[in-house]
Amino acid sequence: MWSGALFALNALLNLGLALALAWSLPASAYGAFTVYFAAALLLGNLAYDWVRLSAMRFYTPVARLKEPSLRATLDIAFFASTGLALALGTIFSVCGFLPESSPESLGALVVLTAANAAFEYWTALCRARFDARRYAVMV
Repeated sequence: MWSGALFALNALLNLGLALALAWSLPASAYGAFTVYFAAALLLGNLAYDWVRLSAMRFYTPVARLKEPSLRATLDIAFFASTGLALALGTIFSVCGFLPESSPESLGALVVLTAANAAFEYWTALCRARFDARRYAVMV
């Protein structure tokens, strides 16, 4: 029950943030922001979703007690996915996927994607453990 309400609250907060940005940024800047945001989501889905979904599927409270090495395996997989995100960012740069982008902006895109993926990964671990209090604090 609480997880669903917290998930809805998170979605509403994200919507509020997007609307505040749309209101405060000029149209061209908001357009560029949305293109880069979509690229960050694509990069995050390609590089990190499998780790997040694995954490939600396999890191149960029982598995946490019986297999303590599982968390280390998931953490190593997350760091390996960061290498994959760097490789995909390089491919984005070489192929010209994002027009008028500099290597610095693509580096920032990868860093922000990794930070967002880390947050999603940690919230997935909280949801897998049914730790609603910690999830609420994170959201």
